Amino acid sequence: MSNTNGLRKHYVGTFLPGTDSPWAPAHWRTTFQARARLWRRMRMATPNTVFPRTIFRRQAALCRGSWSQRRVAFTSAANIEAYKPDVVNQPNSPAQLAVRESLAEAAHWAKGVCADPAVKAAYTAKAKELHSTAIAVAVKDWMSEPTVTAIDLSAYNKHVGDVISIMAQDDFAVTGVTVAIEDATHTAVESGAATFDAASGSWKYTATVDASAKSGLTVTANAQDRPGNTGTLSATK
Repeated sequence: MSNTNGLRKHYVGTFLPGTDSPWAPAHWRTTFQARARLWRRMRMATPNTVFPRTIFRRQAALCRGSWSQRRVAFTSAANIEAYKPDVVNQPNSPAQLAVRESLAEAAHWAKGVCADPAVKAAYTAKAKELHSTAIAVAVKDWMSEPTVTAIDLSAYNKHVGDVISIMAQDDFAVTGVTVAIEDATHTAVESGAATFDAASGSWKYTATVDASAKSGLTVTANAQDRPGNTGTLSATK
């Protein structure tokens, strides 16, 4: 018993109860002895290597941690120690530079737009729902594009007054939707802004040109959000 306790205290610290504790698992004693023997062989084979003193607890089986310039990983299979990668002096890849530049632009835009009390109030209301901040919501809005999810042409028969319905969404808000109609030769037939219908939650565009004589019309809806991001979708009639 004294041998095991001595090895345990020397190699794994004094944070664990004795192996004869009434709630200690029966296999702890064997585990401590095996790990202590392995530890001692490693120290004897590489006397100049500094090994961390690891607390072998079941609760720490999947933990991660770091100290100084080393990083240790506790897994169910092994305890691994390695030097942390030098991320400060490494050259940035073009993709990393692009992400950094994008984040910097997003932060600059978010701070500027939140200077407007009305806009900041809108972002703050959304931030409360997400347990976030107005700046963070504005940054996310700047980096997220709106999407046009559907174009309903069932009520559009190419006559004046026919209505085209568009469904669009954004992580914050869609500020506008425009519609462009062109024929099979890519000649513009008409275009204009759609209006939001709160009752249906969709955007409505009313045709102003009679195109009943034309075939193969392409209707393209373009949604915009506050930062100016766009998303498009097309449908044919």
